Amino acid sequence: MNYIMLCKFIIASVTMMLMDIVFGYTFAVYRGLDNPADGVKSSIMRKGGFRKVIMFLILVLMFLIDYGKSWLGIPEELSILNNVSFTIITCLYMILMELMSILETIDYTFPKVLPSKIKAILRQTAQNVGVEVRKEQ
Repeated sequence: MNYIMLCKFIIASVTMMLMDIVFGYTFAVYRGLDNPADGVKSSIMRKGGFRKVIMFLILVLMFLIDYGKSWLGIPEELSILNNVSFTIITCLYMILMELMSILETIDYTFPKVLPSKIKAILRQTAQNVGVEVRKEQ
């Protein structure tokens, strides 16, 4: 297992998490300038912070599973598990999820910036996974 590559994926995931926090907070402050009710809300920050902590703990768990696979002596019939990196799969999911969150934040704050095709993809993806879609302003 290439642990340097895993670390790069983990760094990319954590960077995207931090970027989502910075984008969310910055745009909330910006929206609050025009409408204080639409600005920074501690309850939303707390909920988002807990989600980020849980996602990071899941990432650590996946890394520990990948690290521990070499010690388990997995039987030949299950050897496919030796070739799968749960950390990389989790990191790719997290990176895409954070990117979608950043694009959603941009769309919510500046509705005319994103092309309509990207907006349609964001809304369809949110509906497919059962996430509440923000209303147009």
